[in-house]
Amino acid sequence: GKDPTWYKAANPVRRCFNLAPLGGKPWEHKEDARKAFAALPERGASAVPKLLLRLSDPDPAVRRYAVHMLGAIGPSIGSAAFQQMTNCLSDVDDNVRNDVVWALQFHRPSEYPAEGLLPVYLSGLRDSFWLARQNAMGGLLLLGEKAAPARPAIEKAATDANEGVHQLAQRWLDAKFRKEWDRE
Repeated sequence: GKDPTWYKAANPVRRCFNLAPLGGKPWEHKEDARKAFAALPERGASAVPKLLLRLSDPDPAVRRYAVHMLGAIGPSIGSAAFQQMTNCLSDVDDNVRNDVVWALQFHRPSEYPAEGLLPVYLSGLRDSFWLARQNAMGGLLLLGEKAAPARPAIEKAATDANEGVHQLAQRWLDAKFRKEWDRE
């Protein structure tokens, strides 16, 4: 999630010898790892204990990267790891909270039971960060009629000040299957 601290000592020495500095691309490396875990989630299971430790790192970027990796690995992280990851919905950093919601709506949400995702998306809808609310609404839209228990929160989201949240909520409410489902 971040460059080793010894880079700070090594880079001035490297400059003396006209060598390029070390490191500097943690986001690109994170994205490569996330894609690999998403493609081969069962191979990522061995990384789960280390990723769980990173959820409590003082650096929010490290916590974010851990959430991305756990989300990419998917349901094979297990229920205890899922719980620990979703505990980050109360993180002080907006982006960490958003990334929990994003990871669970972006990486194979159909593989999770809806009753496990609904509390995550509902928490996201209550978040002060507009992007977390948008991602939560996107996840509820993906759940379709399985999100029916969240209808009151979705109706409230249809009046959200953020246009993206408002539009996604309205889309869920206007969906054809919703009208058919409501008639039953």
